[in-house]
Amino acid sequence: MNAEGSERLSEAAGWLAQAELNLEAVKLCLEAVPSAACFYAQQAADVALKGVYIAHGLDVSDTHSTSGLINGLYMRFPDLSKLRTSARTLDAYYIGTRYTPRGERTHGVAPGKSFTSDDAKEALNVAVTITEAVKKIYAGLVLDSKNG
Repeated sequence: MNAEGSERLSEAAGWLAQAELNLEAVKLCLEAVPSAACFYAQQAADVALKGVYIAHGLDVSDTHSTSGLINGLYMRFPDLSKLRTSARTLDAYYIGTRYTPRGERTHGVAPGKSFTSDDAKEALNVAVTITEAVKKIYAGLVLDSKNG
């Protein structure tokens, strides 16, 4: 592997490490602040998937759609295909956990108050599944770099 490829793998490792930190934040917030747990779960999956883009030298668009990121990768990594539907769950947590829909009012209630610990647990499960899939992809890339 050339120096550029090694640099990309190193950068991707940093993104995967950030995904792990975000998963730790999810666990800390599960019961206390479920909306924050949902948001961090979305972020964990988001940055893990962006690490795959970086490792391959692909453009990481300024999207925060977990399902959109998977849609851009599943042709290369067919195992990700089965995660597209569950990834849509996380898409709702990027904005919905922090802001009201455009044009709606809070009526004195924080937007994040509508999320429950059950939502957070589901989000954690999806984020862990996606992050574990990315770890397998990353491990394969590292192995390929050593063999090639």
